Parts: sequence; structure tokens; C-alpha cells
Amino acid sequence: MRSPFEFPEGFRMIAGSMYLRSALEHSPTNKDNITQWICHESPTWNQGNGGGFPTGVSSCNDYPYFNGAIHFPHCWNGKNYNAAKPYAHTSYPVGDIQNGPCPDSHPIRLPHIMMENDFDLSGIQGQFQENSFVLANGDPTGFGWHADFVSLTISAISQCTNRSSTMVGKLVSFTTFSADLQPVHPTTSATALV
Repeated sequence: MRSPFEFPEGFRMIAGSMYLRSALEHSPTNKDNITQWICHESPTWNQGNGGGFPTGVSSCNDYPYFNGAIHFPHCWNGKNYNAAKPYAHTSYPVGDIQNGPCPDSHPIRLPHIMMENDFDLSGIQGQFQENSFVLANGDPTGFGWHADFVSLTISAISQCTNRSSTMVGKLVSFTTFSADLQPVHPTTSATALV
């Protein structure tokens, strides 16, 4: 049995790339099928090819509706994040992105993190055209979906404003940090919608 793994403080990694627009652009650090888009509707699922959006989507009425998932790398070389080479310290397993062995260059196995987002389209059914989905980064293919992971300590998290259920949809302030997790200016804050 493996011992529990604790990410080092400030550890960060990126899944996917906002610049991808097709499966042909994938590389060893950014493999096919790390992103998955599925429209759940009876009697079958409509899944995109190679990590892109499915085609012909007009509704997705079965839970979990229109589902996007992304797998984070789970092999590490033991070195820190480098903003100049943000993918260099992590890698996907060889072959099978979920269960394959880690490459010799990145021998430390990380916990497998997969993030899913479910989009309920029932409230806008009939109000959008087929094949008209676009990600916030302007990507109309789905291949450019990406996510960031940062391991924070309890002290860093405690700086956040109380986010009780009464705070949902409100603007909160938080301190901004540089790439090396140092406060940009102790008195500077940014605002986000929660």
C-alpha cells in the first residue's frame, strides 16, 4: 500500500493548453483525450473525438448534461515549476494517460487529479445553434480547455474572505501573488466573483 502523498507547498501544474485547436497539435506533454467533452442524452452519449467538442449538440438532457473533464499530469521529475517552461516538471504516463507507467524522466507518481464541469443546457435549449460552443479563451473546438492546479497551505487559504452560502455570487477580495507565491504588494488585492 502506498503512503499518502502531500503536494509540496506552492506546487503547481497545468493540464491542457489554451492554444490547442485540434488533436493533431498534441504532444508528449499534452496528449489526446486529456480533455473529454460528452453530451449526455438518452439513448446514447455524444462524445467528442480526441478531446474536442462533440458535434450535433442541440440538447443534453440527462445528468450530468454537457460534461467537460480534464486530466492533470500525474508524473513529476521532483523539480519546481518554471514559468519559462511550465510543462517541463510534470508529464502524463506513457501510453494510457490514466494507468500507464511514468516515464523515466518523471519517475515520481502523483495522485491522479481529474476535474469535471457539468453544464445544464436545459434552460437555454432551443436558444443556441448546433456546434456553436466557444470556451472563454475563444476556442470553438474544445481542445484548448485547460486548468491550473496550485497547492496552497491552510495559512494561504485562510486569507480568503468567508465564503458562506450568503456570499455566493458576491465579489470578494484576495491578495494577488507572483509566480513564486510572494504577495505582489501587501496592500494590493484583486476581486473575483464567487
